[in-house]
Amino acid sequence: MRPLLGICFLTLVGSSVVLGQSDSVPAKWTGTWALSLSESKLGQLWGPGVPEGGLTFTGQILKLAVIAGHLTVVGETVTAELGSLHDESDVNLDGTETVTPPGARISFMRINDTAFDLIVKMNSQGIGNHVGANRFVFSADGKTLTETKVHTEREVVAEGTDQTKGTIIRASTTVLVFHKIPEEN
Repeated sequence: MRPLLGICFLTLVGSSVVLGQSDSVPAKWTGTWALSLSESKLGQLWGPGVPEGGLTFTGQILKLAVIAGHLTVVGETVTAELGSLHDESDVNLDGTETVTPPGARISFMRINDTAFDLIVKMNSQGIGNHVGANRFVFSADGKTLTETKVHTEREVVAEGTDQTKGTIIRASTTVLVFHKIPEEN
């Protein structure tokens, strides 16, 4: 369950503007980012595979890169309960869903040159009906990244049914503030 757990936190991820077929993104989006716990507002962190009481973040490094028309999101998250967690996901930049084991569907939506959304959906017996709407916003100077995560768990709905029609079980909002780590030459 750890890969799924990582997806929930990295991309525990609406807008109607899709990037289209271009794999070009602003340079300030890519790089390595360190979580600032003191500036972040952590909601209850839970999801499939997470211990009952939730998780306590103690740190996170987030790497964003564009490779062959995909946004690669790599996270190294440290929690008090589970220690170090690694997750890596490649997301299609054209807005089509990327399916990852065990059935998470991730979609990318570009808002403008300073923001994008990652939407993560899972809906199955045993895992539950989870939707993570994650907005990533970059500062004008490209040194700060703010990720707002809205995670909603609902009752599982029939395959092919709108996931938002399930009764809400719980929801949380978390705001993570990251600072860009300068690249070494």
